[in-house]
Amino acid sequence: MKIALYFDEDLQESDLIQALRLREADVLSSAEAGMNGRTDEEQLEFASSQNYDLYSHNTRDFYQLHTQFLTQGKSHAELFLGHNSNPDFFSQKISSAFLPILFATRFQSA
Repeated sequence: MKIALYFDEDLQESDLIQALRLREADVLSSAEAGMNGRTDEEQLEFASSQNYDLYSHNTRDFYQLHTQFLTQGKSHAELFLGHNSNPDFFSQKISSAFLPILFATRFQSA
């Protein structure tokens, strides 16, 4: 199982990016992709087109986009959404969810 996460502008400076990269996860920030300043819909479409799951603290807007896509019968990348009020807590939860998977996957493929 290969983890591929796209971080929107809210999280591009996250320590989680570095932690995931140290464990050989495929991680891309919006800045690295040249997507800063683009709309949330463009961010989601980009992540989908590149086979990345999108990670954001912009819960409200991405929830609305998700609902809009469902209504229109469109699919999109997986969304991992947290709350801006406590980004460190959510990053820790994501870390605890992904890092064991990455660790196990790394040794299975060796």
